[in-house]
Amino acid sequence: SAPAKDLLLATVPIQTERRMMQRYLIIGSGIAGMTAAETIREHDPDGSITMVTDEETPFYNRIRLCDFISGDLPASSLTGVTPAWYEERRVTLKLSTRIKSLDPNLGVAVTQQGEALSWDKVLIATGGSPHIPDIQGARKKGAFTLRTLADAKNILAHASGVENVVIIGGGLLGLEAGHALIKQGKKVTVLEYAHRILPRQLDAQGAE
Repeated sequence: SAPAKDLLLATVPIQTERRMMQRYLIIGSGIAGMTAAETIREHDPDGSITMVTDEETPFYNRIRLCDFISGDLPASSLTGVTPAWYEERRVTLKLSTRIKSLDPNLGVAVTQQGEALSWDKVLIATGGSPHIPDIQGARKKGAFTLRTLADAKNILAHASGVENVVIIGGGLLGLEAGHALIKQGKKVTVLEYAHRILPRQLDAQGAE
C-alpha cells in the first residue's frame, strides 16, 4: 500500500496552463469608455487597460460645456475624475492620440504618431460626430460645431470679437448654446428647418 502522504498528493490537481493576462484597448475617453474601463477592472483585476483619446484633456463633463461658454462654470469644474482614478484602476491614458488603423488578425492598433498598441480585446467608444449641413461656407472660419472642450474654447475665443451669432438648429444643444452666448452679451438668431423648435423632443404645443 502507498504511504498516506502519496495518497494525499495524488488528490491535488496540477495546473498545467497559466491564464494569459488580457490586454484591453479602449478608444475614446467619454462616459462609455470610462464606464467600460471601470467595469473591466471590476471583473478582471490583472488585465492591462489602455485608453486613448484624441483630445488634450482627460474625461470631463461634456453636457456642461454650455455652462462653460456662458461663464457660469470654469473649465476646472468640468473635470470628471482626478488623476487618482486612473492610477487606482491601473488605466494607462494616452492623450492627443488618434488611432489610424486596427488589425484584428494581429491584434494591433497603430496611432497617427506611428506607435503600435497590442490588444486582445478592443472597444471603440468614440461617440458621434456633429452633422455639418452641406451649405456654402459651413466649414469656413467663424463657423463652429460644439462637442468637445476644444470646440467650446474656440467658440469663446471667436465670440469675444463679435456681436451677432447665428445658431443653425433649434434642437436642445442649439438652444442651450444660444442661451449661453446670450449670457455673454451676444445677439442670437436661431434657424430651424422644422416648423417648431425642439422638433425631436416636443410636440407643437410644447414647442410653442
